[in-house]
Amino acid sequence: MPKRLATAFFGLITAVVMVLGLTASPARAADGDPASSVVATWSCTSSPCPWGPSDTSNAAVWPAEAEPIRARYGYTVSHDVYAPVSKVAGWKITVTSGSATVYAGPADDSHSPLATLSAGQSYTVSSALNSSNLVSVQSGSPFEYTIVPGPPEPASGDRSVLATWNCTSSPCPWGPSDTSNAAVWPAEAEPVRARYGYTVSHDVYAPVSKVAGWKITVTAGSATVYAGPADDSHSPLATLSAGQSYTVSSNLNSSNLVSVQSGSPFEYTIVPGPPEPASCTDPTTCDPVSWVSARWRYAGTGENPGDWFGGVITWPAGTAYQGNGRSGFNARIVYSESGVPLYPYMGAWADGCTVRVVTGRVLIIEWERGTDVWRETLVNAGQTYTISLNGSEDGAMIETNNDLEPFTVSVSNCTPRPLSESNNRLPVANAGAPQSAVTGATVTLNGSGTDADGDDLTYAWTQTGGPAVTLSSTTAAKPTFTAPSSASTLTFSLVVRDGKANSAAATTTVTVTDPNLARGKTATQSSTSGTAVAARAVDGNTNGVFSNGSVTQTNLSTQPWWQVDLGSAAAVSTVTVWSRTDANRMGSGSVFISSTDMTGRSLSSLRADDSVKELPFSAFSSTTDSLTLNAGNATGRYVRVQLSSILATLNLAELQVRGTTGAVNLSTNRPAAQSSTDVGTAARAVDGNTNGIFAAGSVSRTASSSQPWWQVDLLTSSRISNVTVHNRTDASTEKLNNAVVFLSTASMSGRTYTQLMADSTVTKLNLGATPGAVTSLPTNTVARYVRVQSPATSAGVISLAEVTVTGTQPH
Repeated sequence: MPKRLATAFFGLITAVVMVLGLTASPARAADGDPASSVVATWSCTSSPCPWGPSDTSNAAVWPAEAEPIRARYGYTVSHDVYAPVSKVAGWKITVTSGSATVYAGPADDSHSPLATLSAGQSYTVSSALNSSNLVSVQSGSPFEYTIVPGPPEPASGDRSVLATWNCTSSPCPWGPSDTSNAAVWPAEAEPVRARYGYTVSHDVYAPVSKVAGWKITVTAGSATVYAGPADDSHSPLATLSAGQSYTVSSNLNSSNLVSVQSGSPFEYTIVPGPPEPASCTDPTTCDPVSWVSARWRYAGTGENPGDWFGGVITWPAGTAYQGNGRSGFNARIVYSESGVPLYPYMGAWADGCTVRVVTGRVLIIEWERGTDVWRETLVNAGQTYTISLNGSEDGAMIETNNDLEPFTVSVSNCTPRPLSESNNRLPVANAGAPQSAVTGATVTLNGSGTDADGDDLTYAWTQTGGPAVTLSSTTAAKPTFTAPSSASTLTFSLVVRDGKANSAAATTTVTVTDPNLARGKTATQSSTSGTAVAARAVDGNTNGVFSNGSVTQTNLSTQPWWQVDLGSAAAVSTVTVWSRTDANRMGSGSVFISSTDMTGRSLSSLRADDSVKELPFSAFSSTTDSLTLNAGNATGRYVRVQLSSILATLNLAELQVRGTTGAVNLSTNRPAAQSSTDVGTAARAVDGNTNGIFAAGSVSRTASSSQPWWQVDLLTSSRISNVTVHNRTDASTEKLNNAVVFLSTASMSGRTYTQLMADSTVTKLNLGATPGAVTSLPTNTVARYVRVQSPATSAGVISLAEVTVTGTQPH
């Protein structure tokens, strides 16, 4: 990814400072005399309002000759706290008491910090800043300061610009726009402004074909040189401090683009020069041999996750591998930047090769070909390393340590041999057929291998996907493991080795499902026709032919139903309905999940009850035998199937209810409320989504007020074992400091924080002085209502990603 620092992050810091609502005493600087900061107020004049309707911060006031302004980012501020860079470049800001931060940025976007000053420290506004930007001095606490006008600093080399990237395509990887401090290329570099779906405001990109051999020197500050294609990510070539230089290498792809960027202003010089002579890249004839810029292209199936890139030593075709032999996301084949095949993966002949690093740094990789098992050794300039393959390792590679960092090496005792010289025939691995298992079951992987040469085989299993499990042995043909406690899909890879080479990886899949909670449980129905009793639908037999004796049937009646008692409350993930298949296929209706017995209740009453989960379905077609409905981990003990027809018979071959028993999630999708709503509704905190980034749309937020609260109604008193609070993560995390979780069997509506704290019947769980992203609060409490409330008596906010209440409901 391109290493451009987005000022949105620093703008977020500024916004957080403002949202805190900190105050100070006002004054103003004049003629260099010390002055006191003012408490400035920002009032929103547009929609949306990023910091709320209004906000405050301690700030310095600019004198009239700075031509200050008061409008920024959709707000009007009460004092002259913003000055244009064009008017104050060269002005000196000194903090004489307290501390403050100098910020700068455009009038319609986030600002970045330029310097944080303690008492006695100064900052002179740099003429390297964008002249249209605004400068302010702010703090969370009162401070004193002086502002002394002065001429702009004399230039020392060129100054970086604050460049802006504007998105011109979809999607926009860095958002609609972004900014970074960057060097501007001279016209003779034939710079370009379009890259990766963005157009940039300045000439910050130059083609390698035009600037190979050009010398970049940072004279003040620090910056990083990047390179890459116009339509993909860029990688760092060098990070330069003041006085350091980098010459653009002719080894880079000539069509690539080069830029110089930093998170802070810097100064630089760019001196054109002739390209370096092309380096020798053939390790069989060159000493030293130079790196080649390479791309690892995806060789698997499915969506392309994108290329890898770096630099390697490449060998003659036929003596080394072009691909890494790995599977899944890691399956890669190597090409040069211009699309020429490269062969960096040395065979077993690499054993004993001596590598001396002449310039730069390298990583030497020793591994088992086709697996994710390897060793890597960092070797610096002047050091020597001898490749020594051990155990099952059968190859090596010499690659760059850091993306496209140049290097040269000298190799000895290293004679490439044709890969075809070996008469050994590769073994073949078989990971076994895909399997299904229920949670907690013991699963056996059915691995095997064959070898045309009759060699003895060894086995190597690797889990490649799903929740991690522990194999009884990774080297046995048929290892076992315990299935995870939740529904999931596990993938495994098996490689066999004949003592000389590895097989290609074979894969298998184990699908883990929740157990069928309905099997063998007590079932009832609205009526029974003959011997077609309700228990037939929980006998484990899904055969839908009535004459085979495993199909239920009610009498002809209005909205007939069938129901099973799971025996205890469960978190239901799916319900699968199996219909009779030889006649009378299932008509339209609903599956209901309830914590209480639904016997005697009508279809309309169940549909009107918010505490009952309804899963509607359409009539089965002539080819539909079963239908699986996603229950979303709805909590309940009783599951009912009911037809909506005025007159019908209900025939069920089987009903399977999958889920988990014991402590379950009691709060998801339950009614939620809060003391007030700013942007994010209360329901967001029980939507099952724990993403704490506000822009993702799943974070609740109250308006700023005294002792704000958020509350969920579990609909019935339950035995609560744990309350997990997921905080907002992108800002305002401190708003939950010292917040209290109240648990009560009675409604807390209309009750104050003080009243709840004094009520001995209400359980209190304290989130602590500085709660993190996730706080788990164990308890053993019977309650129906759960409230999160801030003790803050002013400017309090409750902002939650999710509140998960786990426990059991009464049987």
